[in-house]
Amino acid sequence: MTIRRQRRIDHAGSSHPETPRHGRDPDRRPGARPGRGHGLVAGGGAVVNRGTVVRIVLHTAGSAAPWVVSSTIVGSGFAERTDPAALAVGPTGEPVSASGTLYVADTADNRIAAIPDALTRMRTAFTGMDVTSNGRLNSPLGLTLAPDGDILTVNAADGRIVETTPPARRLRSSGSTRVGRRPGAAPSSGSS
Repeated sequence: MTIRRQRRIDHAGSSHPETPRHGRDPDRRPGARPGRGHGLVAGGGAVVNRGTVVRIVLHTAGSAAPWVVSSTIVGSGFAERTDPAALAVGPTGEPVSASGTLYVADTADNRIAAIPDALTRMRTAFTGMDVTSNGRLNSPLGLTLAPDGDILTVNAADGRIVETTPPARRLRSSGSTRVGRRPGAAPSSGSS
């Protein structure tokens, strides 16, 4: 089972500055309808709340190419925007805990979200529940889970790693949010 994110598109159709007013748009996919977009969020850095997280079930058999068995939107309404340094900023870094909770780095809203039952849910959890927001987060981008179940987040804006204890684990331990490097990790360039 693979969890991938899907981006929805918001363009202004023929009034979009990069779309010719007459003739064929050379960047348009064959068969795509005008005004339906080309795979990016709204231009100019405008924020749109159309980012989705999709669970995709793939079938694999031997050396044959995998094929999609099913896809389900498990999260929707995440903020996303274009960015000159990253092309598009939206929900990223989606590890799944042993209990089936999906953690999402909601970069544009500077938070970590949790989507419970991500492997079995049949409906969207919209933008999920807040695990943490703002504080030491600074445009969270990459996420992974540490062996102890803590969430490791890399901040895009300052390169720091933030370790957060998920709410379920906080009930069992003293739990805290730490910033810096994991023990034994090599120092990153440009940080002190």
